[in-house]
Amino acid sequence: MLHNPERAHPALHQAIRDAFAVLEEETAAGRVSGYGSIATWAGLEEEAFTVGELLALAAEAAGAAVG
Repeated sequence: MLHNPERAHPALHQAIRDAFAVLEEETAAGRVSGYGSIATWAGLEEEAFTVGELLALAAEAAGAAVG
């Protein structure tokens, strides 16, 4: 789970997508059985990202990891 990612990186959306890609690779390799997404309130309240954007980044990372 990514905890408060809005505080971690200036290129936020790319950093989240990259983190999702790593999690997808670890899942595909069988090292983890699954993962959560984002743990935050501030990121949503401050509009650093939306749920739709997070879903799109996760889908993009999943496609990149398996394709």
